[in-house]
Amino acid sequence: GFRCAYHAWSWDLKGNLVYYPGKWDFPDVEAERFGLREVAVDSWGGFVFLNPDPQARPLDRHLGSMPKHFTDWPLDKRHTLWHVQKRIQANWKVSLEAFLEAYHVVQTHPQALSSVAEHGTQYDVWDEGEACFSRLITPTGVPSAHAKDGTSLGALADVWAILNGLRMDEAGSLPDDIRDRASLAAWRRRALGDLTGADYSGLPDAMMLDSIQYWLFPNFCPWLGEGLPLVYQFRPDGDSPDSCYMDVWMLLRSPDEGVPPPAPPIIRLGPDEPFEPHIGAMGLIFDQDDFNMPRVQEGLKNWPGDPEGCTLARYQEIRIRFLHQVLERVLASP
Repeated sequence: GFRCAYHAWSWDLKGNLVYYPGKWDFPDVEAERFGLREVAVDSWGGFVFLNPDPQARPLDRHLGSMPKHFTDWPLDKRHTLWHVQKRIQANWKVSLEAFLEAYHVVQTHPQALSSVAEHGTQYDVWDEGEACFSRLITPTGVPSAHAKDGTSLGALADVWAILNGLRMDEAGSLPDDIRDRASLAAWRRRALGDLTGADYSGLPDAMMLDSIQYWLFPNFCPWLGEGLPLVYQFRPDGDSPDSCYMDVWMLLRSPDEGVPPPAPPIIRLGPDEPFEPHIGAMGLIFDQDDFNMPRVQEGLKNWPGDPEGCTLARYQEIRIRFLHQVLERVLASP
């Protein structure tokens, strides 16, 4: 239930007032009139969605056709390996934008160029009226066009080292049976199967290796596939226009038989606390992104206005443009 920490008034899980001390002293209190305010609640993929607007459309209409994309990769059949919540020194839109394109990899994540073909990322948007979402697909195990002396074999070695949790300096360390993306995906199926007790035989190579990230208006980013099984969420920090909260989950597939392990405690970080010591290699990536976001926030306030507004890539930043087009449309609606 819910209990007020001040005077111990208490409500059950349905919001009904069930107890308050000194009932004799409140003759004007009628329990049915003092229930908690109702909000719209629904769930999808193991996540609970809340909307304080009593006139909000149902969640299934807000999701549109996006759940069909996850039919063969259900989020509610997974469990949390780690969950980090960090306060970011930028507003929620600036922070979200940092994860909607791969164009920034060249400068922000140069260590990934040998194994991530950020230049070949595919971007898609779905505007279904009531439902708006988008997607990026970034090939992994393929060198970037911006990589120096990048080779396919070197890219496979780098990805294998990352996925295997090892540090390697030479492509020769790659096992002899991994010679292409297909054999790397086959190894990942075996390794994940041993780790989680689940069967991955039905997933294609792209689902085992590539980065496939969705965005659902306004602030929810579920990933598809085993390449990076993450979920992002960006929430305002109260009324502050200069900070927000970023939540990121790493989700593993639950075992086909038995009970998944319990979720670990949330790792809560302040704006000056890095991700890296808490979640390893992925933490370095997030710390590199976090280096940029406060500077973008500062830049928005100091831009001289020539040229006017922001300059966005026609294709590679189409998801950022779509975010703001939908946001402006929603804010202009009754």
